[in-house]
Amino acid sequence: MKKLLFVLLLCPLMVMTSCRDSSGSNNKAKELLLANDIKAANDQFPMQVDYATTALSVALEGDYVVYSFEINESVVDLADLDQESFKNQLKNNFVSAYKTQPDYHMSMSLVKETEKSLRYKYKGSLSGKTIAIDFSNAELHEMFGDE
Repeated sequence: MKKLLFVLLLCPLMVMTSCRDSSGSNNKAKELLLANDIKAANDQFPMQVDYATTALSVALEGDYVVYSFEINESVVDLADLDQESFKNQLKNNFVSAYKTQPDYHMSMSLVKETEKSLRYKYKGSLSGKTIAIDFSNAELHEMFGDE
């Protein structure tokens, strides 16, 4: 879905600076960057993505970076969503953004390096039904490669 690519490009998870460190504190520094950038990204939410989707937040929940969205069910029925097809569309959008958008590239590199996974969570505005599309850290490495 193009609306998700739009949200990824318009309000990237991170605007970050390079943080290279040869000591053992490198991972802690990256974790701190991730937490700070998630906080900064949340200052932009909520944001209307398109006629049916509102981006609500991004959060670090355990080993997941979680994007939360609300779907206007008077426009889109979550029950009709083919999750596997939707995941493949997201995957294609991610790879395209990773190749063409430096901020997105840096963000996903940081998520990979901190060994986090991604979760895109959608909640229906009427039913309250939720669906989650997960990308494991291994899938992120497969999609984006290991630099």
